[in-house]
Amino acid sequence: MQPDNYMKKFLFSFLVGGLILAPGAVFAEEPECPTGQEGHAAQLLLNKAGCEGGYNTNPEESSLTVIIAKMIRNVFALLGILMVVYTVWAGFKWMTAAGDSGQVDEAKNMLKNAVIGMAIMLMAFSIAQFVVGSLSKSVSSSGEVEAGQQ
Repeated sequence: MQPDNYMKKFLFSFLVGGLILAPGAVFAEEPECPTGQEGHAAQLLLNKAGCEGGYNTNPEESSLTVIIAKMIRNVFALLGILMVVYTVWAGFKWMTAAGDSGQVDEAKNMLKNAVIGMAIMLMAFSIAQFVVGSLSKSVSSSGEVEAGQQ
């Protein structure tokens, strides 16, 4: 059997397994909608509708810095998953090379690129965490710069 057929079967099995395990993410807990808040009636109605729809209506947890931090973490999580898939693909390519030095060299190059990419990704993540942490410390929840910060 050709190595391409093995790869197709592996990817198909991976996708089918993901589809079988994906419904487990659906069993999430419903949010508890706060009651007894003070404010304008229209704002309370919108907050209730948003909460029942599954959206976070807490202003401290939905500030711009928190949203950006969550987006950055999701992007890096996706990149991490892609990095693992790329590394497994390189290892699979190496194992199915059957002594062909060209394919072994190509697989080694893929693994080297994966390690370099992971190092770059970890450095970028640490820089992003530092920047978002600094922003969240210097800006209060009302959006004003705290005393002593410029």
